Amino acid sequence: MFKYNITFRIVAVIHKNSIQILKNEWEIPIPDVLYQEITKYFWKNKNINLFTMKNGELMSRTSFRKMWESIIKKTKATANDLFLCEQKTLNEYMDRTIAFTPHTFRHTYATNLYYAGIDIKRCQYLLGHSSIEMTLKIYTHLDNKNNDGYFGKINNYFDITKKIC
Repeated sequence: MFKYNITFRIVAVIHKNSIQILKNEWEIPIPDVLYQEITKYFWKNKNINLFTMKNGELMSRTSFRKMWESIIKKTKATANDLFLCEQKTLNEYMDRTIAFTPHTFRHTYATNLYYAGIDIKRCQYLLGHSSIEMTLKIYTHLDNKNNDGYFGKINNYFDITKKIC
């Protein structure tokens, strides 16, 4: 569940019954581009909640699940069209379907924090992790994808050192 404070550009995340969460509630800053879109949504709908039913009430878990399944179904149909345009067979498409959940956005956020250069302790707070180890699991995965980056830095360092000596 989320509470939004548009004036201060923060989202208060409320998470219940999770072992991996630092605390039950923490705040996440809203980036400018997202702030603009959320503000437009609130003005248009005269509502302070993002995930609402047609009557303006918060979505239940069941309603959210149904909405999410609809999004996935539409996304897979679009992906199917793209694969067929590339002369792929339907069987190839079916083999390549990927599970996509709302939790995927959390990993995307963690990845964006990493590439933005946010320090690991701040990331732990923003992700609400109970331990730095939990956050490092995500970052270790990202570092392994970027092997060329740090190998290049090491080589450059030793090249510079060699020239100085």
